[in-house]
Amino acid sequence: MMKSPTAVRGPQVTLGPGVCPQCEHLNSPNDQFCTRCHYILIYRCPKCWHEQRHGHICDACHLDMDRYWQVFGATEQAALIQDEATNMEKSAARVEGVLSMLGAIPLQLLPFLEFLGIAFLIRWLRRRFPYSE
Repeated sequence: MMKSPTAVRGPQVTLGPGVCPQCEHLNSPNDQFCTRCHYILIYRCPKCWHEQRHGHICDACHLDMDRYWQVFGATEQAALIQDEATNMEKSAARVEGVLSMLGAIPLQLLPFLEFLGIAFLIRWLRRRFPYSE
């Protein structure tokens, strides 16, 4: 006969204020995090700022904090992805500007640039990114 997981664990013990539920270290009752393992001791509701010892549903306004942070995190991630796409477009435009400037170098300067060892790069850039007006 298999025992249920709750029967194996035993009864839930309610710890006093300041006692960490993870490592059972005694902290000050006002500590937000455990000073030993950094476990969150006091959760603050993002809607009403109510402080409580558990982080699931707010006792004051009944906000589901887990769901709130999932949605908030997804929204923040979407904003970061949008910013990254915008920055990539801007940097691509800058690179295109530099490449078009390199493509506009007159052919009379190639012997001088070859002396500097850059002609190979310019030829490759001109073949790779043809300049058109």
